[in-house]
Amino acid sequence: SAPAPAKCQTTNNSSQTPQQFGHAKPLNKFKNPHSKTNKI
Repeated sequence: SAPAPAKCQTTNNSSQTPQQFGHAKPLNKFKNPHSKTNKI
């Protein structure tokens, strides 16, 4: 019961906080430099 609502809250928070999503995206790109080269 506790984990179920926790997941919902995370999704809601993510949708409400677009800034976090944007920051997470660049972080992933920076963390995976190889992925960027592959994409290019």
